[in-house]
Amino acid sequence: MKNPLIKRFPRELKSEFGKYLIIFLFIAGTISIVSGFNVAGSSMSTAYDESFEKYSIEDGNFELYAEADKSLISDLETDSLNIYENFYIERSTKEVDSTLRVFHKRDNINLECLMGGKFPISDKEIAIDRIDLLRNKKRCDIIKI
Repeated sequence: MKNPLIKRFPRELKSEFGKYLIIFLFIAGTISIVSGFNVAGSSMSTAYDESFEKYSIEDGNFELYAEADKSLISDLETDSLNIYENFYIERSTKEVDSTLRVFHKRDNINLECLMGGKFPISDKEIAIDRIDLLRNKKRCDIIKI
């Protein structure tokens, strides 16, 4: 006995082609968007995990009221714990309700990622984080510290 769907299926597809095309495009588009998010998420997760090793990102941070003496630092340091100085100047900005932090060049921990340009050469030059530069582009032409 022949299956009656063999003739019915092509006839149904031909008569309702627009409806099935829309459903197909919707499903294909949804799969494309979800796949794109998965690929981007995986890529960002990998870059995030690799950045800890590449830029020597700190595991923790604490602040003291005054500068620590050498005996306190040696008491705190162990085989698995290193302590680094992280001095910076902090100023509030007048034009924008935010705080500007200026760090000295670091060599061991929290290394900088230079996306373009060059690092400052003289004491009168600074490098600005790309996010802060984009956010305050009009206001960052001249910064006085």
